Amino acid sequence: MASGGLRERKKRRTREAIEAAALSLFERQGFDRTTVDEIAAEAGVSSRTFFRYFESKENVVLVDPRRRSEITVAAFRDQPPGPVEGRLAAALVAVARWVAENDYEVAARTRVLTGHAALMSRALLHLSMSQDALAGALALSESREEPDLRDRVLAATSISVFVAAAREWRDGGAAVPLPDLVAEGFRSINWVADS
Repeated sequence: MASGGLRERKKRRTREAIEAAALSLFERQGFDRTTVDEIAAEAGVSSRTFFRYFESKENVVLVDPRRRSEITVAAFRDQPPGPVEGRLAAALVAVARWVAENDYEVAARTRVLTGHAALMSRALLHLSMSQDALAGALALSESREEPDLRDRVLAATSISVFVAAAREWRDGGAAVPLPDLVAEGFRSINWVADS
């Protein structure tokens, strides 16, 4: 069991080294001008090792949309009963907390994304997938198989508040913690997350 734990820690360190090298290169010389070979060399691994961890250099920057959707839906399902707006607000604050605790490169990733139109377009598509998954979870929470317009509007509003807070966080140099800004965003539309 100890060797499995050690192996997992080594894999995580390798993945983080590749991410850090890639994001540093993207910021210094631009996403399009950076090659996988350069990223691998900067991280001290082979190109083959790079491809064991990432399908492409785009995947270093973009969060897996399935994982993002799973985290968002799970956060919603974990909320206690109550008004749906408050449950959604609490869920998205929990997602922001997860991002802050698990994505150590979130600031660099956000800067690279916002500086590259094609990547930003894909990121918005991924957010749309999360929105659809959240609308589906809302429908299921009310014993319906398919989301209706209200579910879609509530999910879209929730994701929009999260995105707006993330932009504020980025533009403010990450001075205020992301979960606090997400909570403030929901308060600004009178959706209060229970503490």
